[in-house]
Amino acid sequence: MMAKLGIESQVRPNFSIDCEDDKCVVERGCDIVFVSNSHKCTMDLVWSHLKVEYNLGGAHYEVKRCRKGCILYD
Repeated sequence: MMAKLGIESQVRPNFSIDCEDDKCVVERGCDIVFVSNSHKCTMDLVWSHLKVEYNLGGAHYEVKRCRKGCILYD
């Protein structure tokens, strides 16, 4: 997806385990690190494509020295 958008980045798949009330769920995810500083605050652009391509309902993001939070599917 990042290549299709022309955004230099590193994408690493991961698994997170979220436990609540003695019930644990494994969530698949990925870490995306933007290589170019020109894209460091373009999460809105990236998210609009990722949520459609991968049918995502939400995401957590952090742009160091810029902003962080949650994005929810509208």
